[in-house]
Amino acid sequence: MAKSHTACWFIVLALAVTACADGISPVPGGGDATVRPAFARADVSTALQAGYIQTPAGLYHPSCVHEIPAGARVNRRLDVVTRRDGSRYTLPLCTHLPIPANRGRERGAVVAPIANGWVEEAETSNYPSYGQINANWTVPAAPPAAYSSGQVYYTFPGLENSTYIIQPVLQYGNNGAYGGNYWTLTSWHCNTGSNCVHSTPASATSGDVIQGQVTASNCSGGACAWYITTHDLTRGGFTALSINDTFDYSIAVGGAVEVYGLTSCNSFPPNGVFYNSISVYNASMQQVTPSWGNYVNTTGCQFNVTSTATTVNLYHNAVATSLTGASRASAGNTCT
Repeated sequence: MAKSHTACWFIVLALAVTACADGISPVPGGGDATVRPAFARADVSTALQAGYIQTPAGLYHPSCVHEIPAGARVNRRLDVVTRRDGSRYTLPLCTHLPIPANRGRERGAVVAPIANGWVEEAETSNYPSYGQINANWTVPAAPPAAYSSGQVYYTFPGLENSTYIIQPVLQYGNNGAYGGNYWTLTSWHCNTGSNCVHSTPASATSGDVIQGQVTASNCSGGACAWYITTHDLTRGGFTALSINDTFDYSIAVGGAVEVYGLTSCNSFPPNGVFYNSISVYNASMQQVTPSWGNYVNTTGCQFNVTSTATTVNLYHNAVATSLTGASRASAGNTCT
C-alpha cells in the first residue's frame, strides 16, 4: 500500500534538484497499489548535459532518436525506413547507449518522490506474447507549475519486452526534441540498445478523449507488422507509427506515468490520469481478461494505482474537496 507522509523528504538526484513529498492523505481509491523501489542513476546529469532526449523509454542521444514520416514503415531488424512512395533510407547507426527509464522491477534505494522514471503503472504478463492493446483516457488539466527545460510528464498504455517498448503517448513539457507547456500526442517504438523512433507529434487539449492502440498483423517467422496509433477522438488529431518487429511482446501496460526533472507535487497534473475501455489480446488475437499488477515506484503526492480488468486509475494530487481539514491546509505545498 502506498504510504502517506507528513513532512518533505529531500534527496539530491543526479539532476541536482530537490524533490518533495507533500504528505497529503488519505490516498484516493482505497490504496491497493504495491510500492516498489527505483534507482536514481548517477549518469543522468551527464547525459542531460550532453543533450540526451528524455523519451518515454529513457534517455537517448539525439543521434539515436528519429521522427518517422507519416505513412512510412520502419523495419526494426534492419533499421530501414520505407516511405509511402516506396523510397527507402537507413537510420544511422546509434553509437551511444541509452539510459533506460527507472522501473519498479529494478532494485535499489527508494527515492521520494522520484524525479526521473516510471512513477506508477499497472501491468500484466499472464501470457507469453500479446498481439494488441487498446485504451481510452482523457487529457488531464495542465500541471499547476509551469515547466522549464528538462521537465517532462508522459502517460501511456503499451506493450513491451526486455528490449523493446511500443506505446501511444501523451506528453506535457519539452523532451529535448519537441513539446512545451502544452499537451502533445506521439506514437513511439524504442529499443534499449539502439534507435528510438516516433511519429510526427500532434496537439491535444485538456478534456480531450484520447484513444491509443497497439496492434499486430501479418505475423510470420516471428515478426509482425505493428501499428501504433494515438488518436484524439474529440478534435480529430491523429498520429501513427508503422513498425516491422518481433512478435515477442510479453508485457502489457494498462497505463503508466513516467516523468523527468519534476521537482514538486505541483508539477503533476491535478487528480491524475484515468484509463478506461481497456482491451487486451493474446498472440492468437483472442481477447483476454488482464489481471493488472498495480505499482507505485515512489512516495508522496498521493501517488496510488487502482484497477479493474478494463480500467487503470493513476492518482496524484487529488483535489482539496477529497481531503481532510488538516490535509487541506497542506495541499499544494512544495519544498524550496
